[in-house]
Amino acid sequence: MKTVVMLLWVLTAFSLSSILVVPSVLAQDDTLTDSDGLVYYLNPSNYIDKKVNFTGKILTLFPPSSGTLGLQMYQAGDTSRNTIVVYSTPIQFSKDDCVRVTGISQPVTKYENMFGATLSATAINANSIDKIDCSESIEPSIKTVNVEQTQEINSIIITLHKVEFSDKNTRAYLTVENIGTTEDITFNDFNSRAIQGKTQFITTNSYDVNYPRIESTIPPGIEENGVVLYEPLDPAQDKAQFRFEASKGIEDIKFTFDVILSNINYYDAVLSKDLNNITALVNAGNALSETGNPLEAIKYYDKALSIDANNTKALVGKANNLGDSHEAMKYYNKATSIDPRVFLD
Repeated sequence: MKTVVMLLWVLTAFSLSSILVVPSVLAQDDTLTDSDGLVYYLNPSNYIDKKVNFTGKILTLFPPSSGTLGLQMYQAGDTSRNTIVVYSTPIQFSKDDCVRVTGISQPVTKYENMFGATLSATAINANSIDKIDCSESIEPSIKTVNVEQTQEINSIIITLHKVEFSDKNTRAYLTVENIGTTEDITFNDFNSRAIQGKTQFITTNSYDVNYPRIESTIPPGIEENGVVLYEPLDPAQDKAQFRFEASKGIEDIKFTFDVILSNINYYDAVLSKDLNNITALVNAGNALSETGNPLEAIKYYDKALSIDANNTKALVGKANNLGDSHEAMKYYNKATSIDPRVFLD
């Protein structure tokens, strides 16, 4: 028996006067994700009773007077993708929070806003709702490069932890520390630059995601963590340079980080200095495996195993890239005999 739930309430921006939610049974096992959003929202009636795993930014929560637990969100922060989500367990979220919703898609609902206009929204019966970082939904990373480079100049320490590339911006995650004892320092994030080839990229802002900013004035002994946003760089290129500027008194101090964007190039650079770096060998093998080069990947795993025949990550990596399942099982079995929890990592 299908159940019809009518919701009545008044919202500031979009006053939903009635919503029809029809629980039903999943028709197929395919799950719609954010990457399917464009197709789904063009004609959601073609995708009723489908599993969904969508992210979105909350516009409003249903008021208690509605008698139903629910929220209105914009999928991936796109205001053209109006979505009603109904759930059964109370949640502690607020307007502008970003969430990941898994559940079952429902028929499109129609409602009147506070001006009497008829609007429509897709609907989801949620199985779970989890709070996420808004960048994961609205400005998802295409590529992340872990850097972890540190420079110290004149009692100022800057660590570039990682760089995230998205279609809307490039994000540099930093720690800036003043280890001096007497003077404040000033971090001038607006003077930061990124460079690829002959092109420079200036800093920018995000109006959709509230990234942590680094305070401009940093007293002695204080550490600041935050994100510097740049115009979008090309993650497909091999390298990029990131420049940051701080000042102490009348001295302007520049920090320059050269970042290798190709994972295999990065690990090869490490191995050029230390041929027996097992971690770099395994990671290089993983990078090659991910780009569809199993034979080259195996060479790196074999080198790692020649140094440490019991390295479980190298054993599993090689097994994953062996076409012969019987041969692969030998390496899987050896890895699990060394560490039964190897596949839990």
